[in-house]
Amino acid sequence: RVARLATYPVKGLAGAALERCELLPGASAPGDRRFALLRAENVENWLAHASPAAAADALLAGRDGKDPGHHSNKHLFHQGITDPLLSAFECLVKDDVLTVRRRGAGESQVRADTSTADGRRDVEEFFASALQVARPKLVEAPGASFANVGGRPGEHVLHVVSAESVRAAGEALGEPELDWRRFRPNILLSGTQDGECADPFNFDLCGRYLALGPRCVIRVNEPTVRCPVTRVDPDSGERTPLRPDVSIREKLPHLEASIFGRESAPLRTRGSYLGLYCTVVQKGVVSTGDDVELID
Repeated sequence: RVARLATYPVKGLAGAALERCELLPGASAPGDRRFALLRAENVENWLAHASPAAAADALLAGRDGKDPGHHSNKHLFHQGITDPLLSAFECLVKDDVLTVRRRGAGESQVRADTSTADGRRDVEEFFASALQVARPKLVEAPGASFANVGGRPGEHVLHVVSAESVRAAGEALGEPELDWRRFRPNILLSGTQDGECADPFNFDLCGRYLALGPRCVIRVNEPTVRCPVTRVDPDSGERTPLRPDVSIREKLPHLEASIFGRESAPLRTRGSYLGLYCTVVQKGVVSTGDDVELID
C-alpha cells in the first residue's frame, strides 16, 4: 500500500507531505523540484539563454552514453550533497508563495511570492545567509523539474522506496532504525513482500507495471543509485558517519537488477542502490492508504 506521499518543491530541501495528489503521465509528484538554487557562479550562463525554459532544457538534457533522463549538471545547483544544511529546511508552496522554516522551528523564516522579483530576492538572500555563500538565483522553468534524473518536460520520474527495502538495508548496515527520509522518495510503500515481490529491495519489479489506487499506473524503469546526500541527518542537516551511498554495495554485493529492460546484472560495480525510478504511464489520483497491485 501507499504509506506516504511527498513532493520536494525546492531542490535539496526537505519534502512536503501530501495526503493525495493526481499523478500525470511523464510527470512526478505535483511541484516536485519546481525550484532550485542556482550557484552564483553559474547565473551568467543561465541568463545567456533566451528564456528560463531554454536554460533549463540545456542544463537538464541527457548526455550521450547515459540512460534516458540522466544528466550531469546537478553540481551547478546548491544541493544536499554539497550543502547538507538544506535538508533541515522544510518548505511549502501554495500557488506561487514559498514558505520556508527550519525543521523544529515554530515560525516560518521566509515567506515570499516567487512570482515577483522582490519575493525571489528574499528567498535568495535568506539562503545566502543560511549557507554562508554568494547569493544564489532561485530558478524555475515551465514544465521543468530540477531533479537529478528526468528533469525536462514529459521526462519526469517518480521516486518510489519501500519501507521493507529501508529495513533490509538498515539491518545489513547495522542501523536498524535507518530513516527512510534519507532516501527522499515521492512514494513510500509498505507491505511489498506480502504479495508477489520476493526481493526485499524490490529490484525484481524493474521493467514491470504497478497500479496505484484505482486508476494510476506506473512503469518501473530502474533502481535508484544513491548519492552522498544519504549521509545527511534529515532533522539536523548535518553529515553523519553513516554512508549508505558506499556501504550498501559493500555489505550487499549480491544485489542485481535490470536497468531500462537490459539483462539483470550486478549493481555493486555501478554504486549503491536503493529505491526505484518510475514513470507514470496512466494518470490517476493517489492517496495515502491506497492499495498497490502488480498488474503484468
